[in-house]
Amino acid sequence: MPDPQGSRSTAWQELYQAALLETDLEKLRAMVADLEEALFERGQALYKNNSDDAEHLAIGIATESLLHMKTERLGWPAIHDEPEAKRERARAPGSTA
Repeated sequence: MPDPQGSRSTAWQELYQAALLETDLEKLRAMVADLEEALFERGQALYKNNSDDAEHLAIGIATESLLHMKTERLGWPAIHDEPEAKRERARAPGSTA
């Protein structure tokens, strides 16, 4: 099935590769929003067209990598698994949970 969005199918890949290679953190910060938007839009297009499982997988991998970029390279706060966070609080000394 042809891609109705044409070059948009590779736009996220190009942005992702550029972000992986970017060493200037200010430029990387600017790229993050564009990459998130491109990943979201392409994911929506694939969902609507019910197509390309391989690209769905690649988008998932890129999304995980983007989260790592944001937390490890840009210093954004990490996303914690809520059940794990609750268990940690419950184990803390003096906890009433």
